[in-house]
Amino acid sequence: MSNSRKNTETPKATLMDSLRKKHSIQAVILRLFLIAILLSTIISGLLSFKLQFDRILAETKKDALGALELCKTILMDIDLTKPISAGAYSSSRILMRDICQKFGLQYIYVVTKGPYDHSVEFLYVVASSDTDDAMVRAERRYGTVIDADFSSAEKAAFAGSEEPQYWSSDNKYGKVISWTLPVKDHSGKVVAVITGDILVSSFVSQFLSSFLAATIPYFLVLLTTMFLLVFILRRRVFLPLAKISKAMSGFASGQDLHAEPLHITSMDEMQEIADSFKKMTKDIRVYTENQKKIADAQARVHAQLDIARNIQYGMVPATFYEKKAAAEVSASMRPAREVGGDFYDCFFRRDGNLCVVMADVSGKGITAALFMAMAKSTLHELLSLGFSPAEALNRANDELCAQNPEGMFVTVFAMVLDVLTGKVLAANAGHNPPVLYGNGEPRLYTPAPGIAMALFEDAGLEDEEFTLAPGEGIFLYTDGITESVSIDKTFYGMDRLLKFFQTEQTSTQAVLAGVLSSVDTFAAGAEQFDDMTMATVRYLGGDNAAPSADDSSGDITLANGAPAANASSAGIVSANGAPATNDSSAGIISANGTSATAVSTATPSKEDISMNNPAFYGSLEPALSSFDVIKETVLNIVGRSPEAKQILLAAEEAFVNIISYSKATAIGYEIRKNDSDLSLIFVDDGTPFNPFEASPDKDFDDFDTGGMGILLIQNIAKTTHYAYEDGQNRLTLTFDLDR
Repeated sequence: MSNSRKNTETPKATLMDSLRKKHSIQAVILRLFLIAILLSTIISGLLSFKLQFDRILAETKKDALGALELCKTILMDIDLTKPISAGAYSSSRILMRDICQKFGLQYIYVVTKGPYDHSVEFLYVVASSDTDDAMVRAERRYGTVIDADFSSAEKAAFAGSEEPQYWSSDNKYGKVISWTLPVKDHSGKVVAVITGDILVSSFVSQFLSSFLAATIPYFLVLLTTMFLLVFILRRRVFLPLAKISKAMSGFASGQDLHAEPLHITSMDEMQEIADSFKKMTKDIRVYTENQKKIADAQARVHAQLDIARNIQYGMVPATFYEKKAAAEVSASMRPAREVGGDFYDCFFRRDGNLCVVMADVSGKGITAALFMAMAKSTLHELLSLGFSPAEALNRANDELCAQNPEGMFVTVFAMVLDVLTGKVLAANAGHNPPVLYGNGEPRLYTPAPGIAMALFEDAGLEDEEFTLAPGEGIFLYTDGITESVSIDKTFYGMDRLLKFFQTEQTSTQAVLAGVLSSVDTFAAGAEQFDDMTMATVRYLGGDNAAPSADDSSGDITLANGAPAANASSAGIVSANGAPATNDSSAGIISANGTSATAVSTATPSKEDISMNNPAFYGSLEPALSSFDVIKETVLNIVGRSPEAKQILLAAEEAFVNIISYSKATAIGYEIRKNDSDLSLIFVDDGTPFNPFEASPDKDFDDFDTGGMGILLIQNIAKTTHYAYEDGQNRLTLTFDLDR
């Protein structure tokens, strides 16, 4: 079997070798040289012929036109339109023949148009030689008419052209050039044409002999040069190339990885190629060894990625589902690579409320997964401690900014669902707007988008509130859903997503399965370029849902957001959240935002507000979560307006500064309002601390430790006042409500 294969392969190899030899560079160059020699010889011959012919034409023109002009002079006194007398014809013919002989013309003849179409009438025909003249005198005597057409030159002369015309022809004597002029009567009318023939055979033979004499040496020089060049090329190029080619073939086949030196020392490009080949073989050997090391390292990396994927699935399961009496939540994630940057988090807090986070980290791979793990754990911890979504995002943002050497960022949508009332508190850090469904036409919920986390400190994200009706759901997702690309390079888009939710959805698990199926059908055949992460929450309704503010029996609301116990006592709200007594001495605020009694707008004195008189002024623990009491009170007084957001932003900065720097054990507060101003007073028992005290040697970079917040307070507040009296810090902020 092996012998048979060997026998069949040998002729094939021989054929390939012969084809290579036939199409070798040496053979191609030899053929190109021969073609170049032939073409140059032909072109030079044509150019030489053109030059010789132009010279011959110029000489014949001079002789012929000189003879014809003399003949026209002889014919001036003869009327060619009438019969010519024998004497006049004989004498004029003798003169014309003499001119023909002197100027070396073969023939001179005068013709006119015949009596019918395509006919020629001869008037005069003379020849240089006696034999030819006797012949034409007999055959082309005066008045002879023959069937023939005029040449193009003769037709131009009959048309009156004064420009001498010529044409060439062959007769029994050889090559002839004929020149023609018109013959006119006294009125200027063309009555005949006169033509002179010049035999140029001798000129052509002279040209051929001179051409061969010049071309043959030129051809021999080119041929010798060609063989000399081929010899040099063979010695300096082809043989070294053959040697290099053989070495390359052996190296490429793997038979000679350690190629022997080629011993090419020609000090030219061939030696450069040989040296480059030597270096290349060395580099390839090193590269091959490195590739083996890289392959081993990649195997270890794949093993580490498998571990990272398992860890990620431990932190962010591929699917999640949990259902309680009041709410149902499902989530899923499908990364585009081994590990991805998307993540979700769904859990019920100890207070029973449901927290859901949907996020998308910039980038892909293990770096994004590590950043994801840090962001997820930070947000989970903050939300578990009871912080609102905006508070959690702002705090997590500051932590991520401080630990972000790679400059990554993450978009996040976080929400907390009150399972008793359906109220949702949400904040958005640059993430895609979620979809609300199950209550009429599906629609996008578009809160203020905010800025992505880990880009800048002090992101200033704010909570927004809405309420889910029983049976209504909210769908969260990353852009891997809407930006999925089909085989024809179109995006899945928001319109298709909203169209999906137009159909009735029975459970959160069915929603995720349906969306994923819709996207997969749309993008069938295309590669998944981004992670696909989704979560959906469906509010089922709570049995012990608390009545909303609109359902309460009165307009009175406590500072902590609960209905007042005694709404009949003039709608007064105490700062600590308990119903206020009917006391008119302290500027107490009613739930509708007006003063229950006459309220002083001046900066309050220590008698107006004291931590030792908590009946009318609240006392809070120095914790960030305590600010919710102040927030609810301000919102009840001012309403949810842009002014309220500005006031709360400044108030929160002041509250955080007190907590961070005063070391207070308790914080008292009072809120006063008249028609155009709102005053907020903080009292604490901490160490003396004036947040507005100037620090002349404070650098700009130091403002990120709190200085920027103080500038923000001063820009928002109408007036600010600080005092330290009786062991207490007193901070008063006044805001213009008509701004």
